[in-house]
Amino acid sequence: MEFFSPALVTGPTFPLPATDELLQSVLDVSLTPIQLWRPVCGPDSAVTNFILDYLNPASQRMPARPGSTLLACFPPAEVAGIFAFCHRVFVTGVAGRYDTPCQADEPTTLYQLVARRSGALLIVSFPDTADYTRPAAEEALRDSQIREAAALAKALRQRRRLFSLFKEAPGLVARLSGPDHVIELANDAFRQAFGFRELVGKTYREAAPELTNQRFFDWLDEVYRTGKTYHGNEVPAHLDRTNSGQLEPSYFNFTYQATHDAAGAVAGILVCAYDVTEQVVARQQLQQLNEALETSVRERTQADVLAAPELTQAASQVLPLLDMMQGAVERFQLTLAQLTDIVRLQAAHTQPAETVDLATLIEDVRLDLAPLLAAAKPDIRVDVTGCPSVSFAPRNLRSIVYNLLSNAVKYRDPARPPVVQLRCHSTEGATVLEVQDNGLGLDETQQARLFGLFQRLHSHVEGSGVGLYMIKKIVGNAGGTIRVESQRGVGSSFVVSLPG
Repeated sequence: MEFFSPALVTGPTFPLPATDELLQSVLDVSLTPIQLWRPVCGPDSAVTNFILDYLNPASQRMPARPGSTLLACFPPAEVAGIFAFCHRVFVTGVAGRYDTPCQADEPTTLYQLVARRSGALLIVSFPDTADYTRPAAEEALRDSQIREAAALAKALRQRRRLFSLFKEAPGLVARLSGPDHVIELANDAFRQAFGFRELVGKTYREAAPELTNQRFFDWLDEVYRTGKTYHGNEVPAHLDRTNSGQLEPSYFNFTYQATHDAAGAVAGILVCAYDVTEQVVARQQLQQLNEALETSVRERTQADVLAAPELTQAASQVLPLLDMMQGAVERFQLTLAQLTDIVRLQAAHTQPAETVDLATLIEDVRLDLAPLLAAAKPDIRVDVTGCPSVSFAPRNLRSIVYNLLSNAVKYRDPARPPVVQLRCHSTEGATVLEVQDNGLGLDETQQARLFGLFQRLHSHVEGSGVGLYMIKKIVGNAGGTIRVESQRGVGSSFVVSLPG
C-alpha cells in the first residue's frame, strides 16, 4: 500500500543546530532504522538500482550493509514493489510511505518505508508499526495485503522451482517469442549445444546463423503460422559447438510446440530436443560394418562357385548352403551388436543417475516390444506405486526392464496363457524391482549358468545369450544385485535390487 505527500510531518518544526556531531548523535540513539541510498544509473541515465551509503545502528539488524545494493540485499524488492517506490520518490522528489511484508517468503506482518529525496541521496526510514493501533478498516486491509503477499510468495517459490527444473533438464529446452523467434529462455543443455554463446534476447536466426538453409527456421515459421506441433526424428544438423566456425554434424529428436497468449493467439514456440548423435553414429558405423561383412561373404561365395565350372552342376546343392550362411551372418550381426553393448558397459556405469518415472519407462518399453506382445498376447500386470520414480541412469534402467520383460514373454509356456507381473517397492537403502512370469521355468543346473556370457538355455527362441549377462554387469556396476527364483514348469521371478 502506497501513500504520497509533499510533507509527511505536520505541526511546527524547528531547525536543527548545524553540527554534524549532533545529527550523528540523533541518528545513533534513534530506535528507527534510517538509511541513505545513492542511485545507480545506467547508460541512459535511468536509475537501475540504489547503493547503501549509510545506516544507523538501529538498521544494523537488517541485511543491508554499506556498499551493497537494494536489489542484492532484498531480492524480492523488485517484485514486492519496493524498488519502484524508491525510484518514484527519487525521480519525482515527492516523499511517500509504502507498506510491505517483513519477509516476502513468510509474510507475517507489515512494515513501513518512509522515503524522501535529499539532493543526490534518498533517505529511507523504517518506522516500527508493532504497537500501532489500526482502525478496523485498515486492519482488514492489512490482513488482505498479508494474504496477497503470502500468495505471491508461494507463486514465486513455485516459479523458482519450475525454473530450476527447466534449467537442469537433461534435454535441450528453449522458449521462443514472437514471429521472429526471440530466445527468451534457454537451459544449460541448449546453451551447451551452441558453445555457451550469448543466446537470450536474440532472434534464433541471429543467435544460430549456422542453421540457415537447414530447414529448422522454416519449420519454426510453419508452427508459428499454423499453431500445429512439429516433431523431428534423428534430424541432421550442423552446429558450431565451439564457436570456432567449424561445423560439427549432429542428430536431434525434437518437438516444436506453439504457446498461446490469453486470447488464444500463438505467442511463441517451446523447443524440446534430445541430442541423439551418439546413437545415430553408432548405428551407422555398425550398419557399414554389416554391409562390408555381407559384401565380403557374397564375393567369397561367388568366387568359390565360379572358380570350378564343374560346381555349376551342383548349384542346386550349394544354394541351400548359401541360405544357411546368410542366416549365420544375421546371427553374427546380432551377436556383434550385443558385443558392442558389452564393450560400452565399461563407460555406461559412469553415466550419472537421474530421477526416472518408472511407469513411463515401462510403457515406452512395451511400445518397443509391441510386435512380440501382439503375437504372444500376455497378461502384463504392473504395480510400481511403491516406487513411482527411481534414481538410476535412464539408459541402463531401460535395458534392465527391456531384457527382463522380453524374456518373460519369449520364454512363455505354450500350455497356458502367459502372465507377467512387474512390481517395485522400496526398502531401507534400496529400490527393489521384480519381474515374475508363469513361463517355462529353470532347473537348478540352468540357474547356475543363467548369467554367463553366451548362455542359451532354450534353443527354440532366437537369441545370443548376452542379455542377462549385460543386466548383471549393469546392476553390479551400480552396486546392486540381481537374483532369480525359478521352478521348471512353474515360472521364474527375477529380483533386481538397486542402491538408493
